[in-house]
Amino acid sequence: MASSAEAYAKDPSALDAMVNYEAVILRTNEKLAESDRLRLVYPRDGVISADYPLMLLDAGRRDDYNKLVAAFRAPALQRELAATAFLRPVAPDVPLAAELSAAPVAELSFPNRLDVIDTVLAAYQGAWRRPATSIFVLDVSGSMRGRRIEGMREALKVLAGAEARSASTRYARFQSRERVLLISFSDDVAEPVQIDFDGAGLATARARILAFADGMRARGGTAIYAALLRAEELAAAERQRDANRYVSVVLLTDGENNVPPDLPSFRAQLGATPAARIFPILFGEASSADMSELARYTGGRVFDGRSAQLARVFKEIRGYQ
Repeated sequence: MASSAEAYAKDPSALDAMVNYEAVILRTNEKLAESDRLRLVYPRDGVISADYPLMLLDAGRRDDYNKLVAAFRAPALQRELAATAFLRPVAPDVPLAAELSAAPVAELSFPNRLDVIDTVLAAYQGAWRRPATSIFVLDVSGSMRGRRIEGMREALKVLAGAEARSASTRYARFQSRERVLLISFSDDVAEPVQIDFDGAGLATARARILAFADGMRARGGTAIYAALLRAEELAAAERQRDANRYVSVVLLTDGENNVPPDLPSFRAQLGATPAARIFPILFGEASSADMSELARYTGGRVFDGRSAQLARVFKEIRGYQ
């Protein structure tokens, strides 16, 4: 949930609202200008509390556990957490932070059936969520040959829904009403492949992603910024067609740019208002400084793919799409 708050804080104009914990929303408001601050809305039919019990796993350390529980429940710490983190105190004599509503709300139990959770999330993603276009800019230069391109294939297949056993994978895969644009590049930029996920053709769309992943071949040099210029052109066109559509660009490259344009030229051509945030993935020998600058310039965020499976990184990025 922190990812949506971070995205809002970077560009409040891009979103009208977000669903999040009240404490996260209030902490986000502290970072915003007064005109951009969010107003808390509590659903009339009730709320679900985020309750994380502190569990003792080693019965032999009961005394240490009791000391820790007592420290957390101490009035001084409860007051600090209420005032600085906007968390609701568990001690009844500790007052709420002034920003928290004291009005009674209905407390709902969290659904304990997976089919109910799946149905609610599917309805949100398929009907209520803001439609999105996800543009993936994928390095297929010679240095990606072998395990690197295999990792990228696996990551794309996860997003296509090839492995939907876990809940996190099911919810990370491409969803109904989503448009996916795939741009592969080496020393030249391939023609973008557009795949629309609509209600009637989800299976066909997923099959096209799988076929694209299997068809990737590593060769040639690394034209990072030429590919990104093409991605930004497509992002601008998407926004022009539908101003309500959320557009993002994911860049995966394992090397440094060696084909014109370079980063300064890319910025000069793009101007001061990029059409979409760019989320670079640090991978292989990619320049950390350049990727960080690219993310700052477009309002995106850098993800580290050097010490984690690309499939896991791709799933994490989905929280921003």
